[in-house]
Amino acid sequence: MTNYRKKNQVILCFFLAALMILIMPAGAVNGTMSIAYRGSGGYYIGDTIIFDGQNTFGNVTLIRISGPDLPNGGVPIYDLNGDVGTGNVIPGETAGSWKFAWYTGTIRGIEKLQTARYTLTVFDKTYPDKTATTTILLKKPEFYVIATPSVARNGDYVQLTGSIEKEATRAHLEITDASGNLVHTYDTSVSSSGYFNKGFHIDMAPGVYQIRLSSPSLRTTQTCYLTVESPSGPVDPSEPAMAGSPAPEPGAATQTTRTPSAPIATTDGTGSLMVTSSPLGATVFLDSAIAGQTPLELVPVSYGTHLVEIKAPGYQTYSVQVLVDSTETKEINTMLLKQSASTPVSPLTLALGILISCALAGIASRRRKP
Repeated sequence: MTNYRKKNQVILCFFLAALMILIMPAGAVNGTMSIAYRGSGGYYIGDTIIFDGQNTFGNVTLIRISGPDLPNGGVPIYDLNGDVGTGNVIPGETAGSWKFAWYTGTIRGIEKLQTARYTLTVFDKTYPDKTATTTILLKKPEFYVIATPSVARNGDYVQLTGSIEKEATRAHLEITDASGNLVHTYDTSVSSSGYFNKGFHIDMAPGVYQIRLSSPSLRTTQTCYLTVESPSGPVDPSEPAMAGSPAPEPGAATQTTRTPSAPIATTDGTGSLMVTSSPLGATVFLDSAIAGQTPLELVPVSYGTHLVEIKAPGYQTYSVQVLVDSTETKEINTMLLKQSASTPVSPLTLALGILISCALAGIASRRRKP
């Protein structure tokens, strides 16, 4: 009877182990995939949109877009004519975290975008079924100019692109410094679709410059801003992602967009930052240096663009670029996203645990035998 009972115990253990392996997918990969955007979720086509998130499945994350007039499977966010299901690689991943600046004014096939809600999907290169999504509203206004890149240094090549109106033949661009002094003027032709593109090399002193767009046939104007940094100044961590991003081809963009206006900032002075978060007590980093814990008022902060990061144990890092100037105290208030609470146990680990438990039970049973 004892031998029969032992045989039944062994058979039961192997049956349970085999059942666990069959029930749970073999070779399951554990990890976290997430994506979040910075801002209200509504942007003009031509804006720069910051995304960040986590990918602990692998070390190569890609991003694609889907929505009206785009394939359901999604296409690369910088090439709307690209292969379905593919995406652009997000550069600069560190320890499972990533950050990506999407320069929406430099998209190939940008004429396909309209005022609508679009879905952004991130996925791992090795495990493409591991995905995360978010949605944003893109708006299509009628008059715009953007500088690409918007943060540059002396000698860098900057493109001024935009759309004005189909009837216009010329676009007039004026670049002024923070004191209103005229630095450069450019006149450029406009395509039949209203698109224009003017490039130039930076030869201005460090500072924040206003770029104003006008046309002889229009009474309205539109502005955007260009920051020129000193060689030793801070660098926008998102800017390297722009190096390989294509610019739209002349005549390809039929939509009209704009970049929201920003206050003119001077580069010689100080301002202030007010940082709050949920939960409170998160650590604040200003340009990669620890500044304190939330709620936190930072005074003084030099004029210009700064990187603010908010970190707390168990939460995803929040990162944002903020322009500090003399107009008002800049406020940052964010709700941090929780990281994955636990890591699932793999089927192999469960099976080994069951086998070890059965073996220990058998040893204990033999020891109790008189």
